[in-house]
Amino acid sequence: MAANKGVVHCSATVLPDNMKKDVSGVASYDLNDIGDNNRWIYYLNSVPTTSETAIPDGVSYLSNDAGDISQVKVMDSSADKVSFIVLKHTGYQGDGVTKTAANTVIYFNIESGQAADNAADNMILYPGEVWWCRLTNNNEMDDITLEASAGTVNVEVYACVDDAS
Repeated sequence: MAANKGVVHCSATVLPDNMKKDVSGVASYDLNDIGDNNRWIYYLNSVPTTSETAIPDGVSYLSNDAGDISQVKVMDSSADKVSFIVLKHTGYQGDGVTKTAANTVIYFNIESGQAADNAADNMILYPGEVWWCRLTNNNEMDDITLEASAGTVNVEVYACVDDAS
């Protein structure tokens, strides 16, 4: 990953075997593509079987200085806007040691006021899967919700957020 950028490489093989097609591409998100006061966040969320925000209030933004592990400013999930996000289902339970069952999924939703659960319009991640999205900067952090299908599941959340303060 380049300085102040999120870079996603994607490849897929799709269609039936007799017509199979390989598709690939690269997406690059610069820290200042959308919004005017953007900061990076990393959060390891231990997601339960009830819907909750991907990144709760009180999580601190990362420092912009290499090697500086201090945290700056606390994020406000009801005001700060997400412009780029990556979610990774770690495949581990909340203790970080025990593997989840192969069919333990994370439900997620990016619509304001919509809970993440096993509903028709929600998305899912299986263990080890990654999902990313570039947003229009209209999604507040608390619009993005997660829910585990069983137990408690660790989900890595990486996001570029426009700090409203």
